[in-house]
Amino acid sequence: MKFITATFGQVLYQMPMDEIRPPSGIDNLAAIQAVVARYRFAEFPTQNDLKDIPGKGIIFKIGAAHLDGLPREIASLGIYNDGILVTAVNTDNAELIFTDLFGWAIETFGFRNPLSPPRRSYSSQVVVDFDASIDDLVTGFSKIADLLNGGLVKCGAAEFDLHVARLAISADPHVVRFPAQSSFYIEPRGGVPVGRHRYFSGAPLPTPLHLELLEQIERLLT
Repeated sequence: MKFITATFGQVLYQMPMDEIRPPSGIDNLAAIQAVVARYRFAEFPTQNDLKDIPGKGIIFKIGAAHLDGLPREIASLGIYNDGILVTAVNTDNAELIFTDLFGWAIETFGFRNPLSPPRRSYSSQVVVDFDASIDDLVTGFSKIADLLNGGLVKCGAAEFDLHVARLAISADPHVVRFPAQSSFYIEPRGGVPVGRHRYFSGAPLPTPLHLELLEQIERLLT
């Protein structure tokens, strides 16, 4: 397997916000302006939005940070009543951003470490090249394709070069609800010929574990 790129990495830190807020309270507008200055966000709440914070949270979009000697894009940062959601290009960056944000908020505004460790939920998306087609992951795929093409011929259509368009695994939605991320999927990358075996994949995993999973899946094709 060849790693091409990561396109999305999100970490949700669920924690009781009552445990981390400064005991004396906080000036929300001043805190928002400080976050915008530190992470250079292009979209952020204004003074007119302060009344909506209790219900909608505080959401920042399109920012950046320079951490561990490298620039780190921040797609979004959401601060809610039950946790903090960080979205970046991969989950490693998202975790670095959260660690920087939280340490700085403690030092600057008197926030506190929670009494219990935050629960983390992950979601990641990557692009990889396989040496073989994911068609072989579906037992009986060639027979199913032949049956479909046979039906097409019977109704006067031409046969198609058929492939697996998407392989997905998900938990029962009646059991797993938001904010749990429960779906894994892999599909041919749009805009690339299927014969290239380039795939786009999403998983409820940190980016490194997601790539390990895909390596193990590719071994099933050999």
